Amino acid sequence: MPNRSPEELLPDFFRLESPLPGSPLKAVNVYLVRGERHLLIDNGFNHPLTEQSLLADLQALKADFGRMDFLLTHLHSDHNGLISKLLARAPGAKVLMGRKDGEPYQGWLADKTAWKRGVFQRFIQYGFPEEERGEIRHPGLEGAPDGPFFPDFLEDGDRLSYGPYTFTVLETPGHTPGQITLYEASRCFYISGDHVLGDITPNITAWGGVEDSLGNYLRSLDKVGALPIERSFPGHRRMIPDTAGRIDELKRHHVARLEEVLDILRRHGRLDVYQVARRMTWAMRGKNWDEYPLGQKPFAVGEAKSHLDHLKCQELVSMEERGGVLYFAIRN
Repeated sequence: MPNRSPEELLPDFFRLESPLPGSPLKAVNVYLVRGERHLLIDNGFNHPLTEQSLLADLQALKADFGRMDFLLTHLHSDHNGLISKLLARAPGAKVLMGRKDGEPYQGWLADKTAWKRGVFQRFIQYGFPEEERGEIRHPGLEGAPDGPFFPDFLEDGDRLSYGPYTFTVLETPGHTPGQITLYEASRCFYISGDHVLGDITPNITAWGGVEDSLGNYLRSLDKVGALPIERSFPGHRRMIPDTAGRIDELKRHHVARLEEVLDILRRHGRLDVYQVARRMTWAMRGKNWDEYPLGQKPFAVGEAKSHLDHLKCQELVSMEERGGVLYFAIRN
């Protein structure tokens, strides 16, 4: 699987494109800040091809593991799956991560069997047909790190200095409960993780213990939109030259999505989450929902749930549980 990296974006700031085998995303953007101590931002799936590509790029850049720290923007395995293997090469390295993602993630990694049970319990709650539940191979489980690690937790407003850059940590929950992103004020650039993407729309799913993931995401968009950003470097695909314009597009996208979900419930009455998702409009490779790639259905159904949760918080829909399955309807 070819990659185009490493690419020097600014002095001592590089983009490394790590392949994601089996994922429609194709690759994740990994960023290296080179300095007295290096900072590697994200890494990729726990997969031999991903590891081989990343190690080759770091070698080409003469990035010594003895002087390297790691920052993980969020808990998705396509951004952190290699961390255990990288730490084995970098004794004494720090791992930096947001607390609201980092703390629960260590528990999931310590007991992947319980993690898997929790994932499939949500499939039942959301109304997945039994014949699909047993066939889904969730990429978050497949590409995860080998086991727990021990991050230093970052908070909103913390500052990090590496090479010629000083970054301000921004908590931007939504895509995950505790995603962090980085703003470099002196050069007005933003490392956006999966908070703002240019060519695709970030998946905003429902999370256990989070009342309104979509509401959190929209508020995080407003927070970032208030900053003077000249360009953003996202977790996937191309650089974003107009961050404010892209944020406006993302907000309009979700307004349209919310109206679509309301219209589905008006036309069809009480539905479970899976039934709502299959009636929504998706950019899919198949011709209809039944041909939608099975491994991607959890992301689509999770996104439907986040929109239903947001409408519930606005008191526009009601929710009830029947036989362990959640159902939503227009609120009278």
